[in-house]
Order: sequence, then structure tokens, then C-alpha cells
Amino acid sequence: MAHFTAFDDSCDSSALLGIIVNIDRFPLGVQADARKIRSDIHNPWAHCDFTEWTATKYTDSFQLMGQLISNLKLSNREENKILGELNRWEMNGHHFLSGTRLGLEIVGDIRQQTHILSRYVQSLCTESDSQFIKVQTELSRIENDLQGRVKS
Repeated sequence: MAHFTAFDDSCDSSALLGIIVNIDRFPLGVQADARKIRSDIHNPWAHCDFTEWTATKYTDSFQLMGQLISNLKLSNREENKILGELNRWEMNGHHFLSGTRLGLEIVGDIRQQTHILSRYVQSLCTESDSQFIKVQTELSRIENDLQGRVKS
């Protein structure tokens, strides 16, 4: 939240959770959900140890996010739209983790988008830029890892 300046690109999930937790106008149930999402989902995922992310933790995380959405008391249309999107993400994740054909297609899409992002970064930066080298190295590593998963 330290870098939050407005409701723009600086307003990431961490900033939004911090806003919900720290503004008393949100109901206590919503604040409790946001606090639990931040401690049980956001922070562990930001510093990801894949051995912690069991199928149960994954499923429980989506249930908690759904609970937060329900407790926000949005319009039925908005709530259903967001819950539908959460459900889609959850199902895609299950397919990805189970190695089904759809999961492999998702990995292929991610690999392709990573490759496109890598090429874009190359066009923006020069070889002497140390940040470029770090980003390029990491994108290449991710792309190679994803390519290995697709082939497996």
C-alpha cells in the first residue's frame, strides 16, 4: 500500500485489501474476510512456496474469496459476474494443476504470452540496462519452465 497513489495501476490487490481492512465503513465481516485473504492467501502467494499450496488450500482460498464477494453485498448481477469469474479461475487452476489437456493449453497460452512480453521488453530496453537483463533472464526462465511442462 506504500506505493498506492490513486485508483489506477498503483492500486493493486494489496492496496485494496489494506483499504478494506483499515476503513471502518466496511462491515466487520468484510474486514475479517479481507484480513484473512491478506494473511492466508495474498502474502503466502506473493512469496510462493508451492509445497504449501495443497489442493485443499487452493480450494479453501477460492471459497474465502467468494465469501468476501458475497459479504460485500453487491448487486446480484455484479456479485454473480465476479463469482463466475472466480469460478472460472478456480477451474482453470484445477485443470492446470491436474495436467489435463485444457491445463496444457493454459500453460501453452501462458508460455506464448510470456514470450510476447519478453519480446516487448527487448524492444523497450537496451542490452546495457541491468534491469532489462534481470527481467529478460526471468522471463526466459519462466518460458523455458512452461515449455518443459507442456512437453511433459
